[in-house]
Amino acid sequence: MKVKINTQEYDLTANSNIMSALHAVGIEQMAGIAVAVNQKVVSKAQWESQQIEEGDEITVIKAVCGG
Repeated sequence: MKVKINTQEYDLTANSNIMSALHAVGIEQMAGIAVAVNQKVVSKAQWESQQIEEGDEITVIKAVCGG
């Protein structure tokens, strides 16, 4: 199935969840990131249970230090 992650299109396997989608695109470090699916923030506790559907748009935001 095709989904967008940070505006780039990816082809993921059916029945993917948020966690597997992040791993598929090479995001291994889960600390300091937030995820939204179709512009709705998803709590980290739901990443393994929330299924991704065809056409979903996933936004991954990484926190960085600075000032």
